[in-house]
Order: sequence, then structure tokens, then C-alpha cells
Amino acid sequence: MIFLGIQIHSTRISLAICLETTSSSSWIWRDDAAALVGQGNTISYWVKMFDSGRAYCGFGASASGTYSLTMAPNTNQLIIMLNSGWSYSDLATVSQTYTFDKWYRLKIQWDIGGVIIGRLYDSDGMTLLNTVTTTDTTYTQGGIAMRGFNNVYRDTIERCGPVPADLRTPSSESSAISVEPRDPADAIGWDEDNMAYIYEEPENNAAGAMQSDLDVYDVYMLTDEFDYWEDQSTHSYTTTGYTTQGAYVCDGTDDSLRIGSCSQASVSSAQITVSVEPGADQLKLRYKVPWSNTGSALYIDGVAQGTITGNNCDWQEKILTGMSSYTADGSVDIKIADEILSSCAGNIQITYIEVYSYVAYILTDEFDYWEDQSSHSYTTTGYTGQGAYVCGGTDDSLRIGTCSQASVSSAQITASVVPGADQLKLRYKVPWWNTGSVLYIDGVVQGTMIGNGCNWQETILTGMSGYTQDGAIDIKIADEVPNSCSGDIQITYIEVYSYMPECQLTYDVYLGEDPDALSLICPDVFSKECDPYPNLSECGKEYFWKVVAKNCCGETESPIWSFTTEYLLGDFDLNCNLDYLDFAVMAYQWQQVPGVPSADIAPPGGDNFVDMQDAKVFAGNWLDEITP
Repeated sequence: MIFLGIQIHSTRISLAICLETTSSSSWIWRDDAAALVGQGNTISYWVKMFDSGRAYCGFGASASGTYSLTMAPNTNQLIIMLNSGWSYSDLATVSQTYTFDKWYRLKIQWDIGGVIIGRLYDSDGMTLLNTVTTTDTTYTQGGIAMRGFNNVYRDTIERCGPVPADLRTPSSESSAISVEPRDPADAIGWDEDNMAYIYEEPENNAAGAMQSDLDVYDVYMLTDEFDYWEDQSTHSYTTTGYTTQGAYVCDGTDDSLRIGSCSQASVSSAQITVSVEPGADQLKLRYKVPWSNTGSALYIDGVAQGTITGNNCDWQEKILTGMSSYTADGSVDIKIADEILSSCAGNIQITYIEVYSYVAYILTDEFDYWEDQSSHSYTTTGYTGQGAYVCGGTDDSLRIGTCSQASVSSAQITASVVPGADQLKLRYKVPWWNTGSVLYIDGVVQGTMIGNGCNWQETILTGMSGYTQDGAIDIKIADEVPNSCSGDIQITYIEVYSYMPECQLTYDVYLGEDPDALSLICPDVFSKECDPYPNLSECGKEYFWKVVAKNCCGETESPIWSFTTEYLLGDFDLNCNLDYLDFAVMAYQWQQVPGVPSADIAPPGGDNFVDMQDAKVFAGNWLDEITP
């Protein structure tokens, strides 16, 4: 088998960073621009271990410490750690066993707001084995880091998402350096799990100094909401067992639904069908519960997802991962159930629920309609001029259209997008408008643009892949109502976001006898293995091969490597197999001077005669090959 260890290098918004394989127990880290990651990014490591130790995969690293997603075979755990001051503090853990001498993929989803989701994938890079989740805001961006003990190997460190705005000035010596070791005499203890000394940590004030305005917006998109008492007719909604109006309300007006009673003889439940982003792998449920006991069971499409609890009408949140198989059709069934009979323990009263789908939008362009007219391809028709309204006191606006215009007025800009993006989000501020101006993408009507009071407005556009193939779109805003103010608009600026799904990493493997004429033998493989055997025509021959690693951000081609197939004594027709055809060659030359090809394979170097010595070697090799 061919084992692939190819790095994907930076293309547009994706980066793979190569650090040397290490089995050292010291931290190494780098926070130069090439290695910078932050909230809004997904970071991926490939890791293999050979013994019961630990492998720390750091992110957000700086001189003050790092976060890490840690494989811990020595304690059978998958851990998210805060390594402030290069110490070891568990933020969240789940139980996990590992197989040695096997590659795993560790993926960190670092969301804006501090939600951290660590995922462990099998050696194919696709099969999800476990998930661990926490929330922490100590760091918002930084470099990458590694530590390990007891034989840890790493490959292909990848960042997907925008390059974070580096608001720090990294040390000129920070690239791939080791943390200065401490004197064990200063230690206050020993951490057996992490095989490290414990030190008293200094105060760390870095968290407030590292706030970053990242180019990611709304990684969670509100896709549905439901009031359990008021909206029972607006959704597909069913109940079983005991459900009634609850005694508790939120904000004085939000009536609740009670599910379950203290004396019920069967399960009570309420189920709704809600809209989600098709194929979304992650959902966030946000809900208000005025009262619950120990928690009611939560189901998505009939599959248990833990419990749902709350109290005092505070907003509660529950993040669900591994949802792509449920959300493929654009909807899920959410069921809340009291499954504890003759008891109040499973009762709940709930007012309403909001359903968010994980959608990553990447800021790909922005435009100030008054200030940036020379920075983009920009054209106007009809009446356009400086608007009378501003936002924030300084953001001048562009007015499109008048109340007495005789023809269409418009403003068009060319904006950058992710090539092939099927979904776009336009985010804009409008200090004044009337009934709405018409919005066009590449000359095709997409609805209207409205807004007021300089509040952020949003328009989500789907089915855009036909327009975005070349990496740019024309956005036109037009007042098409002559002799009327109704189509007028004043707009300050616009932000253009492209929806960026998680990058799938695949490999194309090429093989051939001529390094300049290689053939594709394993297309679009997810695992790091490709079997070349069916494509090998001769034994004892040199073959050349290369790998092209691809994801949604681009592709990278490896160097051309080579290997030579082994020659089997007795494989006279060079088909890499001992069979009756080879036996026929030997039989034909038996007790004679060898011919071409030569059956004279013994003794080493031959004796110019085909006899029992040759037959013995041939028979032995043939039996070795066919013996399982």
C-alpha cells in the first residue's frame, strides 16, 4: 500500500502548516502570520501514537500559553485543555480509547464567542468517533502548538477559515521555538496524567488584550423558532400523554407548555418539525424554560440527544453535533419527552425554542458607497448623489433615485466572492429608504433592499453557484419607479459574505512507468491509502507516482516519487505472479541449456543448465506465494 503524507498549502482561505514530527515532551509553538488561527477557524491535526502517552494539539498559542485538544491514551480520554502559562487545566473531557500505530484526525471548531468543539475522526478522516465541547474566552487567536510524550507523530496541520486579524506583534523569534524550561525546584507538585511539573501560575491578563474583529459572521444562522403555547398551528406538531398549559410564564406574557405530570402512567411528549440548513452538521437549540426538574429527554428525528433542562426563564443553549444525516432534507423533528413514570422528575415547562444551523460565512468583500468609488469596478446610471443621511455621524451615504426621475437610476459594483459559492449573504446599512429598491446579481433580479435607522440589514441569496464561478459578482441596486420617491434609497456600505462549507480533503494518486506521463489510479480517496497492485504490469521494474491533495480551497501537488517492484525468482514472464505459464517455460527448457527467458535460477548466478536445482527453487517460491 502507498501511504500518503502530503501537506495542503495556503490557497485563499485554507492553510496547512508543516511542523516537524516530534516525540519530545516539551512544548513547541509558533505564532507567526502563517501559523495564526483564531475564533471562526477550524484547525485539523493528523496524529499517530505508539504508546500510552498524550498528544497535545495546540491552538491560540502565544507566549502566555495555548488551548489544546489532547489525545490521552494514558487515561482513555479526549480532552479540551486550557494550557495557560503552559500549565494543564481540563476544560472538558470525554471517555475515549485508542489503537496504537494508527492515524487519527483531530479537528477543532473554534467559534466566535468562545465555543470550542473538538472532534476525533478515524483514519479515513471522515468517520466521527467522538466529540467534546466547552466554552472559554481566555484566548481569541494565536498560533499553533504541540507537545507529546511516549512516541507521538503528527502530519498535515490545516486551518480552514479566514486569516485572523493579527492585532499583536509576534516575537521575531516565535516561529517554531520551544518554551523556556522552568526549574523543577520551583514546582509545587507533579501531574501524573500529563507527565509534567505543576507550577504556581502568574496572573494572565492577555484575554482582554487579544480581542479580534475576525472576518467571519454568523456561524449560527437562525432557521426556525417555535412558541410552544402560541404556535401549535404553525408547525407540524404532535403530543402524547399529558401536556397542558404550564403554571409558569416568562416576561409576564410568554405562556408555557407543561410536558408530563407527577402521576403519569405513560410517556408524555411534544414534537415539532422545524426547518434547518440542509446538510448542517451542527445545530444549536436556544430555549427558555421557566421550570424543570431533573431534565426531560431530547430527541432529534427519534434519536436520543441527552436531556433538556432550565429554570427561571434564562436562555439555555444546547449544541448538537454530527447532525448532517438528520438535516439532509432541510428539517428535523425535535421531541421533548418526560419518560419517568409516577414521578415529577422528568416534568418540564417550556415557552419557546429557537433553532440555529451552523453556517460559516466568510467576508470576501466590502464597499463604502461614498468613499470607495475608486477602489472597485463601479458604475452608476440616472440620478446618484450624496445622501442627506449618515450613519454613525461620519458614514456618508449614496442616494440612488429621486422623486422626479424620468428613468431608472442605479449603482453597480463588482465584488469578490468564493468561486463556486452557492450561498451569499449581503449585510448593509441603510439610513433611509422608501418601499424598496431592486437588487440584481449579475443582471438577474433577486428581490428588494430595504432598511432604516442605520441598523444592519441582511439578505441571504441562495442558488448562486452559477454566478460565482469566476470569483466575482456584479451587485446592482436600482430605483425603477419614475416620478416617485417610492424606489429611492440611501445606502452607506455593504459587506459581502460567501458561505463556506467545511473543506473535504481528498487525494488523487497517479502512477506510471514514465514520470512525465502518469495515470490517475485512485481518484478522490478520503483515506491515506491506495493499492497500486492492479496497475503494476512487471516485476523488477521502476514505477513513478505522485499525489494531488485537494479541498474546497484548492489543490497541491506532491513531488514525483518512485519505487521498484520486487522480482520473484521463477516469474519468467514478468507478470508479478508464479503460475502455470512460468512452469511451462521451465518444462520447455528442462535438461537443456536455458533459453530466453531463462529458467536457470539456481544456484545463484546459474550453472547454464535447467535441472532439479532450478525446479526446487521454483517450487518453493510457488508454494510460498499460494500459501495463505
